[in-house]
Amino acid sequence: MRSRMGRILLFGIMAGLGLGLPAATGWYAGVETGSDWGTFRPYYTGGFPGETPAQYRNHGQGLEIGAVVGHEWQVAPPFSLGVQGRIATARAVWEVFFTESEVSFLKYQLGDAFALSVLPAVRLGSRLWLQGEAGWGMTHVREQKTSVNHSHYLYDKWTGGVLVGAGVRVALTGKIELAASYRLRRMNSFTYSSALAGGSPCETITDKPLVHATTVGIRTRF
Repeated sequence: MRSRMGRILLFGIMAGLGLGLPAATGWYAGVETGSDWGTFRPYYTGGFPGETPAQYRNHGQGLEIGAVVGHEWQVAPPFSLGVQGRIATARAVWEVFFTESEVSFLKYQLGDAFALSVLPAVRLGSRLWLQGEAGWGMTHVREQKTSVNHSHYLYDKWTGGVLVGAGVRVALTGKIELAASYRLRRMNSFTYSSALAGGSPCETITDKPLVHATTVGIRTRF
């Protein structure tokens, strides 16, 4: 399957080179929407006597709505290189309520985000482009635990990280394009502490969330 996809991609690039198709250039802006699948991986150390370090995987999903603006330059037909800024609002949420050994409520959330990316692209036909994406951005991360008989914590900060992705664009008119994208955002590792009801420290928590996102959108050139 991979070799077949590679041959198809190579054929598309060679076709673009043979036809001498110009790369897309100029400014563009657009909107997009899709879904986020977030994974939290908190690693707990310390805690009460007898507790051993433990790591968990918690998964959340939510809607994403974003806007992009960017500029592309032709490198050589049919290749182009672009720079893009993107902002998005999202709510990938995981939550759980414990009532057995402890009475606690945990809610983790990956929210609003912005990023700056570089996008290499190749034109595969008169209306079709394939593009990659690599960049850096910030995501609002919130991890909270409340409890009546155990530890509690709150991490609520903008957290940096890298993103990579790929997508396709299809020209609907001379200026309007339909775009479909996949992005992986991996946040930097961060560490914080929980506390007991009296304020004394308890566990140390380290996390490094990531987000898989798929979007579709419309953008216009100007």
